[in-house]
Amino acid sequence: MLRHCLISQTLGVLALSGSLVVVGCAGSDAESQASTSGGDGGSGGAPVEAPTLRFFLDEDPAVSLVEQDLIPEELRLIGVQASPPGAYRVRFSLVSLDGAPPHDGSLDRTDALTDPMTGIAYVRLRAPSSFTQFTLQASIGTTSSAELKVYVESQGWAELQVIPEYTGQRAVTEWVANAYLKVRCPDVAQVTELDRGLPADTQYKATSVFGIPPRLEVPVQPNMAITLRAGHYLYGCVNMNQPLINQLSSVTVNLANVPIQLNDVSLDVQLGVQETSEAWVDHLESAAEDVIAAFAGDTESDLELLLETMASLLDSASEREAFQAAAEADAWEASALPSIANMDPRALRNALAGWLSAGSTALSTETAFAGVLRSPPTADGTAEFQLGEVAGVDAERAGFEPTLNTTWTADPNDTVALGATLRWSTSALASALAEAKATLEHPEADDLSEAFARLLDCEILAETLASASATEFVFDECDSACTQQLCRAALEAIEARVWTASDEEQELQLSATGAALVDDEARAVSFTGTWRGTFPMGESSAVGGVVSGTEPQDPAE
Repeated sequence: MLRHCLISQTLGVLALSGSLVVVGCAGSDAESQASTSGGDGGSGGAPVEAPTLRFFLDEDPAVSLVEQDLIPEELRLIGVQASPPGAYRVRFSLVSLDGAPPHDGSLDRTDALTDPMTGIAYVRLRAPSSFTQFTLQASIGTTSSAELKVYVESQGWAELQVIPEYTGQRAVTEWVANAYLKVRCPDVAQVTELDRGLPADTQYKATSVFGIPPRLEVPVQPNMAITLRAGHYLYGCVNMNQPLINQLSSVTVNLANVPIQLNDVSLDVQLGVQETSEAWVDHLESAAEDVIAAFAGDTESDLELLLETMASLLDSASEREAFQAAAEADAWEASALPSIANMDPRALRNALAGWLSAGSTALSTETAFAGVLRSPPTADGTAEFQLGEVAGVDAERAGFEPTLNTTWTADPNDTVALGATLRWSTSALASALAEAKATLEHPEADDLSEAFARLLDCEILAETLASASATEFVFDECDSACTQQLCRAALEAIEARVWTASDEEQELQLSATGAALVDDEARAVSFTGTWRGTFPMGESSAVGGVVSGTEPQDPAE
């Protein structure tokens, strides 16, 4: 038996040609068992469950080891454990990792027997003399195996100039470069923490301003991922091979826009009318004509209109008969001329016509339509547009639907697109624009009826009609004060007619596009561009102009 053992050792040493392999003698029952069972363990040929293998830390066998950092030519004793414990023949080998070979790395043995009580065996690894990475594999037959990733690193440092390659439109004021060791670009987001959608900064970080390419100082490694970003709106990554020690190297990173964020957007949007068509002008003129027609009716003068309206407001037929009788007897229409501006019988309708004409031109401004665009917390291609003003007039008073559902999208080049349909009452729009001009001309007036009252003085009218009466009453039992109140009510009734002059409704289907600016989080904070709209009034029914959107200003600022 002893002679057989010595012969086996001698043959083993000759076969390995001077390597550090140490082969034990089959002097124990455990080794004999492992040898007779083909390395699979067990006893008496009975089938046993395949063991599992794991590498462990030298300092603490209870802690599994999945990777190991070494420096060139370092010797390291590596432990492996089989479970359940037993005597197993474990074979060791070095295998390339990600295309990097083990070079001149070596093991002191190619196989070893595990301790039958603990299932532990050891192998001594000598690291290669150059920087690389590889896998140490351990296996028991074909049933069990384990892998340990080994990274051979340098204690030296390298300097990298990170050069951005970006052809987009987003402005950059600061670059941030990072190096992630032993990582490839596709895995960066999976193996690092994320900082607002991008990989978090590492200990190997460099920042530069004014667009100057940053420089990184990193340990020499077989591989690493180099990332470059501007804020959280530009990002790029490149896989870097081993840099040179004590020599400045450069790496170019292609950058792409982080997708523009359209969720939780709140923008003040303005649309100006700069392009009009004949159909658009005809639409406004037609609305103004409907308002004038509703105002004047069949009357020839404003006093005739006023007196007819006053009579129509009386409650009883007897009051209306008394009113008409007094009007004819005392020639009210002629005697009341002093109450109207410049004693012009058509002063009100002439003024209204001027206000309507001036109001229609107010739509051809840079702020024809103004409102607030708001998108939902989760971007879904839609937004809500709250139309606030039309040519400076409250949108609802101008007959518009104030709340609009819109489309709200963007392309990779930060061009945003907005689509909406405006709907309104034509006579309400014309009246509201006219009212804005009337109250501008008469600042003390709040609406059209009060502007009319500045042109036709109801107090003078009532006093004039009272002086023409032979009694204390102007008609029936209505005195001067009563007549003055009736006159004001008539002016309000005349105004009400102009707002509902026509039941025609109009709609404008508009689409707008613009170049957006983003903040540090790639959120859209403003845009400028153009818009165009069409409405069903013939082939040339188009209107358009400029559009802009900006974040609302904080009143406290």
